[in-house]
Amino acid sequence: RHEVLVDRSKSFLDGSLPSGNAVAAEVLLRLGRFTGSGRYTEAAQKTLESHGYPMEKQPFGTAAMINVLEDQLEAPREIVIVGERDETRDLRLAAFAHSQPGEVVIVARQEKTEGEPVEILRGKLSEAPVAYVCQNQTCSAPIAQAETLEELLRGSS
Repeated sequence: RHEVLVDRSKSFLDGSLPSGNAVAAEVLLRLGRFTGSGRYTEAAQKTLESHGYPMEKQPFGTAAMINVLEDQLEAPREIVIVGERDETRDLRLAAFAHSQPGEVVIVARQEKTEGEPVEILRGKLSEAPVAYVCQNQTCSAPIAQAETLEELLRGSS
């Protein structure tokens, strides 16, 4: 006599919460951008490709995955602020005052840590607190003044 095996189905569709596949794809996509590792973006791409048919046939049931696809096609803006917490207050307030859906704000301390820096922070360590506005792996020149950051963010909203 054999035991009955439990089979847990994996839904492609969103319910009251986004599907697990959509959440995983979003995390993989962001992790790939943040670290510069192609293995994460490739995994996100494969997940998106496997959901092509459901997204086409049931767009209302796959809204979370469609949002991930949109983020992949047009990367959200990333604001990188480098400096000690107390010294970056004005830059952080400016960044959050003009945030957009899907936008990522990264705040990193100036001190160098052991090992390789996170890819998006490579070459961005400085003596004074600064901000960078990045999109599609391209970043602005360093911005030291909160007012300048606000102007740039307002202009690109």
